[in-house]
Amino acid sequence: MLISSGLEIYQTPRSRDGGRDIIAKGEMSPGNFVHMAVEVKQRKKVNMPDVSRALEANCHYPKIMIATTGQFSAGVIQEKQSDERFLRPELLDGIALSQLIRGYGNTTFR
Repeated sequence: MLISSGLEIYQTPRSRDGGRDIIAKGEMSPGNFVHMAVEVKQRKKVNMPDVSRALEANCHYPKIMIATTGQFSAGVIQEKQSDERFLRPELLDGIALSQLIRGYGNTTFR
């Protein structure tokens, strides 16, 4: 999804990365530059404290994507829809993630 949007993808080191797993940056469309942190959570359910920590740790990124192999709690979904954070976090749950993996196959990171 990120690579097909024209973004460069960089995998972060496994430690001292502020919780981010991937940094994506580039021009998605002419004049639409994106610099995004991506955090992957391997949990059955991602709750508000998890999302709050991710947002705080990545506050200097204009956009953040949180992907999980499981689901997001109802509180996370409600927070995503609030006016204050409406455009900042992108959420990918296990279903969306598995569809992306099936659709794009293996991806090579730089």
